[in-house]
Amino acid sequence: MDSEEALVRRLEWYFRELGYVVAREVPVGVRSVDLYCVDANTGTTVAVEAKLHDWRGALRQARVYRLAADFTYIALPERAMTAGCLDACSEEGIGAISMPKRGRARLVLAAVPHGRQRRVLVHKALSVVGPKLGAASLYA
Repeated sequence: MDSEEALVRRLEWYFRELGYVVAREVPVGVRSVDLYCVDANTGTTVAVEAKLHDWRGALRQARVYRLAADFTYIALPERAMTAGCLDACSEEGIGAISMPKRGRARLVLAAVPHGRQRRVLVHKALSVVGPKLGAASLYA
């Protein structure tokens, strides 16, 4: 993977193939999550933070994004997905997606829903994705 932009673009295709509506750089608090995905049929939300190397930084950011999504993931190139990274994600209930140099993204660790979303953050994120869904907001 040459750039974080290329990583995010491939992740966007991955989630679209799964049937999600996807938006990039969606505000969550004072930060922006790389990808915010919504299943138009169920309303399930997913936040994804992508990094080329810094899994600890991705995990720190993903902790915040749990406040705005049902499921939260970090995504890293395959070579950066270490056992320590997976252990830390597992302890937090944050999922992990591995990106091989070529080919499809691979779900390595499923995220666990935590149920502590902040309604105001969910509303704000959905207001960005809503127009792509053809709705002002799923939570209106």
